[in-house]
Amino acid sequence: MMPAVDILHTWLQALGWMLVHSLWQCSILALLAALIISLTGQRAAFHYRVLLLAFIAFIIACVCTFVVYAGQATYNGIAAAGVLPGSNIGRAVAQHTFTSLISTYAPLLVCCWFPFCCYRLIKGLGGYLYVHRLCKQDVFGVSEEWNECFARLAQQMGITKTVRLLESGVMKVPVSFGFWKPVVLIPLGMLCTLPPEQVEMVLRHELAHIRRNDYLVNLFQLVAEAVFFFNPGLLWLSRRLREKREFCCDDAALIGTHDNQPYLQALIYFSSLSLKAPDAAMGLRGQSGQLYRRVTRILAGSTAVKSTPAMVWLYTGIVAVLLFAGVYISTGKQPVRNAKAAMVTEVPVTMDSAMLATLTGEFNTTYKNAHYVIGVAKSRITHLTINGQVIPPQQWQYYNNAFAAAVLEFKTHLEKAKPIFPSSNQQPVQGSDMMQVKL
Repeated sequence: MMPAVDILHTWLQALGWMLVHSLWQCSILALLAALIISLTGQRAAFHYRVLLLAFIAFIIACVCTFVVYAGQATYNGIAAAGVLPGSNIGRAVAQHTFTSLISTYAPLLVCCWFPFCCYRLIKGLGGYLYVHRLCKQDVFGVSEEWNECFARLAQQMGITKTVRLLESGVMKVPVSFGFWKPVVLIPLGMLCTLPPEQVEMVLRHELAHIRRNDYLVNLFQLVAEAVFFFNPGLLWLSRRLREKREFCCDDAALIGTHDNQPYLQALIYFSSLSLKAPDAAMGLRGQSGQLYRRVTRILAGSTAVKSTPAMVWLYTGIVAVLLFAGVYISTGKQPVRNAKAAMVTEVPVTMDSAMLATLTGEFNTTYKNAHYVIGVAKSRITHLTINGQVIPPQQWQYYNNAFAAAVLEFKTHLEKAKPIFPSSNQQPVQGSDMMQVKL
């Protein structure tokens, strides 16, 4: 069984690599989604499905990345501790690739990421609890006439759940909340202030959120944004998802109507209040900056997406990330394959068994122009990393010469720094860098 500290180190490594890989993974998916949206003239519902599919694919890719790295690094204990005196680590530092740097500083990367992630998660949880409290605080039922009208609209939209319509003395914009027992909150007095036609359009908009299960999708978005708050591709996907979601609900609110002016007036009225619904709820107003695009789209009666300078910059940035990822892959993994080939063909190096028995800890050195990090505990190898890439145990047999050379190098250093050991009560050599082999 692995010690708890080794398991923690493995998870930190896997989590760090998942965060790094998420940048190019989401960039590719965002680029594909942006291209499809820009090249198709389909309705907003089609664009929303494309974006949602890219979002789900990104989450799956991140989970798979974490699982793969956690499985490969079962005994991965790469440490950024002290350096073996007299070894070739000075040259190895200059030869570090991008992968070795990430492997070395993955725990530090995760430690820096964790507080911000927790802050975003706590903030999202606070918004959820706030809206949940609003559903029970200063709320009032509506008249029987409006309840019947609301039930009729829900039936027309194919909603089988029981949805409650309540007036709120706190909420100033219409919102929908909940998945199992959804609730639509409207500002107190809205039923008397707005014409019935506008009220029905607003209610259809909120019912559309419930029919589409937007509340549940929005919760997943909030969690993903908290975890990947640093990822521009994910933030772009999430922002466009929310925009297309409002477009779809606008279309649902205008179904069967020949005059969109009442709905536009209601939309502009609630937007003029400069109030924003909590992130955990689905509000009529939507996010800031969406009003112009929503109004323009409704007036034009078109769902086409026009190219914008921001989209051009997004394409440019994503292409740059992809090129960078390609360079990283080509430069990060090739040295390991070369090192393996060299191990198979070179002349065997004899292992110094006596010196081997005195070593314990971790050895960090360079052999055949490749940077090795070799960890040993209780006469067994715990991990092997070459140029930042974790080598699985079934391939360790190819690196026997590197193991023997590392032991020989350490022996040479100790002979130059005599006395090596006391004459009696000899103890194993311990330190931040060591090496011991048993295959």
